[in-house]
Amino acid sequence: MSNDPQDDVGHLDTRVGTGAPAAAPAPVGEAPKKIGKFAIGQRLGRGGMATVYLALEQDSGREVALKLMNQQLAEDAGFVERFKAEARATSSLKHPNIVGILGYGDASGVPWMATEYCDGGTVGSLVDSLGEVPVPVAIEIMAQFLSGLGHAHERGVIHRDLKPENLLLNRDGYVKLADFGIAKVSGQTRMTNTGMLVGTASYMSPEQARGDLLDGRSDLYSAGIIFYELLAGVNPFDSDNPATSLTKILTNNVTPLVQVRPAVQPELEVIIEKLMAFDALDRFSTAEEALQALAPLISQERNELPQILMETLKNPELARAVINRRTAEMLFKEAQLLALQGIPQQRKAAMKLYSATHSDPEHAAAQTLFTKLSADLNLNFGPPTNPKIAELEAQLRGTPANLQLLTQLSNLYKLEGNVLRASAYLRRYVRLKPEDGYAASQLTQLTGELPQVVAAGGAAPRPSGPSTAEIMSGVQTGGFKAAKPVTGATPAQQTGVIARRAMPVIPLAEVKVENPWFRLFKQVMPILLGIIFIVGAVRFTMRFISTSADAVDKDADALNRGLTTGTGVKGNPMIPKIPVAPTQAAAQIDKAVDSMSLSHARTAMQNGNFDDAVAQLDSLIAHSPDSLDAVEAEFVRAQALMGAKKNGAAMTALTEFMTKRAENAHAAEALLLRGQAAQAQLDFSAAEADYSKFISDYPRSKLFGEALLSRGELRHQQGNDALAKGDFVMLKSLEGAPSGLKQRAATLLENMEAAAPK
Repeated sequence: MSNDPQDDVGHLDTRVGTGAPAAAPAPVGEAPKKIGKFAIGQRLGRGGMATVYLALEQDSGREVALKLMNQQLAEDAGFVERFKAEARATSSLKHPNIVGILGYGDASGVPWMATEYCDGGTVGSLVDSLGEVPVPVAIEIMAQFLSGLGHAHERGVIHRDLKPENLLLNRDGYVKLADFGIAKVSGQTRMTNTGMLVGTASYMSPEQARGDLLDGRSDLYSAGIIFYELLAGVNPFDSDNPATSLTKILTNNVTPLVQVRPAVQPELEVIIEKLMAFDALDRFSTAEEALQALAPLISQERNELPQILMETLKNPELARAVINRRTAEMLFKEAQLLALQGIPQQRKAAMKLYSATHSDPEHAAAQTLFTKLSADLNLNFGPPTNPKIAELEAQLRGTPANLQLLTQLSNLYKLEGNVLRASAYLRRYVRLKPEDGYAASQLTQLTGELPQVVAAGGAAPRPSGPSTAEIMSGVQTGGFKAAKPVTGATPAQQTGVIARRAMPVIPLAEVKVENPWFRLFKQVMPILLGIIFIVGAVRFTMRFISTSADAVDKDADALNRGLTTGTGVKGNPMIPKIPVAPTQAAAQIDKAVDSMSLSHARTAMQNGNFDDAVAQLDSLIAHSPDSLDAVEAEFVRAQALMGAKKNGAAMTALTEFMTKRAENAHAAEALLLRGQAAQAQLDFSAAEADYSKFISDYPRSKLFGEALLSRGELRHQQGNDALAKGDFVMLKSLEGAPSGLKQRAATLLENMEAAAPK
């Protein structure tokens, strides 16, 4: 349960713990020391209806949140009925993303309830702390939120008061939907008078603001507002005056997300617009459908950063710095490839670079390339200079589906060179009128995007894969580590795992705006371009090395200033802001970046993308050559080279590793791998020498059986069956050797016996 003081109604669920003797009456304003089996501790927060305490469940020893209705309200039958209504609303809801109820009852006439204690604050407190939440974190929050909401809707429960403060967080990475006090349950008597507004004004759907009958699509509109707020840092309808908020909602006066956070990817903009469609018929029909539309992005982020929410809650500012740097580097590499292509792709590259510099203003290479492309293509991403634009945008907020206004704004922004805003309005036009082939072709010419990228946001096929809880269940260490998928997820929780390929680094010196007059020259002069490429790579690498230290120092100073101010996340003193010295902050960021790079490389190897893994590992080693992650990367890189069938390079890498890292735990395995690489190169003498040395030097290694099998197979391949039999017989009798190796040895022995002359 949240410790947010604005929490106003409680949670009841199963009748666990009911029937316990009531506590003795406490003085007014004080809580009893004990209620049933719960020993009451410190107060976490107080709202208009109830006070929340941290309590201890004595039989299990676990901490719980105990909500006690304020005494002055306990005599009001209406408030007590709302308290009880929550029990009916949540009694059938059992889901990892809905707060769990442990018991409820009555203490001397005052209703109480006990729920699981959520120790990570609320989504609202996270937004207060970070402002714009990093995209991977926002996606993870929405994934879990929509999963829990879908479960409630399937059981006929409409929440009606969704807001960031009602989304609780556990520091192990879970989002918990809470506060069903004003929920509407199918088949139950209406709790409010007809026409009476219930909920929080700035998160209401238009039909809720009108006092109409509601279904699950009203909750989806509120979910869209929360998603918008996560990405923009502000609620588009927020106001000190609830009446103003309702007016904005009823007039559909919402500033497009792209105007508030221009760097957000179009796919998210599509999903949010569909969630927040003014007409309920234009929204997703169910939370499950919305979750399916978001699934490709969920699977992508969970594959790369499976513990992202848990890590963010440990230290939000540090996590944001790491994510922003990672995002900027990824966008920069993608933009480098696009910048070598035609004009539309170069415009797209400029937009990616704009996003990169927004994520990490200190990324010098991205800023340099962005400046170059903007100058060469006459692009302008600043505020509009034409006053007509502001006038038309104000009109559009009142009529967001006005195709004529969308066309005018797109054209005006195009004239100003702002392809980001021009493409945003053109995308909206195409979504509203997908049959307009001319508009779709204009978008392709402007940014290189294909029409299907801006489809109307319907449900997308969702590949199967692990849920967040399952991905994190086997992870024992901190950091952005990848976990192996675990089977058994429910259909509503499953999302696919899609690996993003690591982009090769293209030097700045080679990035040129394509001119048709030079196409022929480029086609007939590949050798010259290759030389330019190599020279440019060297120059770029030297520039990068000279600027990276300054960038890290600036990042560290900025991060430290943020970390050393304040007392903690709003509403949750259990998550302090950790003072970190500048050098320590920079080291933490670098360590996390290196950890992500190593994890990403291993994931690429699992997916068969060995060349991508090598590129990622090369970057890590160059960035932090003396770090522990870099040492590990040297070994993993050799494995990736073998996977890519570059066995000669792998032999060289393994030899260097064994020479430099003779005391490393991987040294023995490196020797065995070098033998296998040599065998693949048909260098049988070198292979047998390595196998024999391994068998002689590492008899207690867990890889001893594999070495015996490899040497035996090599000897058999060379016709030395007598020696091969000795290896296979030794392996069969080896205690603790894997059964698969023993079976392979037995099969080879049988084949050799069968082939022997009688």
